[in-house]
Amino acid sequence: MKGILSYRYFIQQLAKVNILTRYKKTRLGVLWMLLSPLLTVVIWVTLHKAGLFQPGDTGISYPAYVFFSTTLWALFYETYRSVSESVTFNSKLLLSHRIPYGTIVIERMIFQFVHSMIPLLLSLPVIYLFGAELGAGLFFFFFSIIPLLLFGVAIGMVVAVLKVVAVDFSNAMDEFMRVVKFLCPVVYASQADLGFLNPIVKWNPLTYLIGFPRDLLLNQHLGLGQNYLWVCLGLCMFLLLSYRFFTKSAPLLVERLFGN
Repeated sequence: MKGILSYRYFIQQLAKVNILTRYKKTRLGVLWMLLSPLLTVVIWVTLHKAGLFQPGDTGISYPAYVFFSTTLWALFYETYRSVSESVTFNSKLLLSHRIPYGTIVIERMIFQFVHSMIPLLLSLPVIYLFGAELGAGLFFFFFSIIPLLLFGVAIGMVVAVLKVVAVDFSNAMDEFMRVVKFLCPVVYASQADLGFLNPIVKWNPLTYLIGFPRDLLLNQHLGLGQNYLWVCLGLCMFLLLSYRFFTKSAPLLVERLFGN
């Protein structure tokens, strides 16, 4: 870790360059990150109004619920995707410079945090316009989503290794992660009756990593709080194991990239 701290200026500059490059390519920039959840709202609200989908009691207006939940899901998914591509994305840098491999993970975290905070902040007035009342937990909300970000980092580090040594498996994992969205309460309420899927949703860590921050911000019943704390405890262990696995595997991955 001391070696990584000595590269903090390098990490800051690399993250700055990637952030500026990302938004320089398009004039709409941040607005693209709001279009995806808005499109999701249109699709699921249409299905709900048509009677084809019953999301259960969400406690607030359904459009606000779907929009904000989708924005939180995007924080997790985009973090996972960004970190999982960290080795292949920075392959030239890793091949030409001897830097601690943890630096590229931290840079991806900073990049994704900035990239995700913008649509999250912009989503607050949007869900207010949808009729949701923001609770007093607004300040604590931003701390409560950190575990969600770190969960994406932990899974991303494992898949980053697999993208080099087991491409087919990593591709399958990418597709699976898209399906996971429907196995946690993003477009339906936490208490919705999903039949045989109920146990899967109950044991899905994302149910609590998404549900608790959402309930905290929207001033709803915080019944998920205890499970949220247990998930955070397990996440700490998983994050440490993932980081060790990544840093121990990264030198071998660079050799493989060089051989290709």
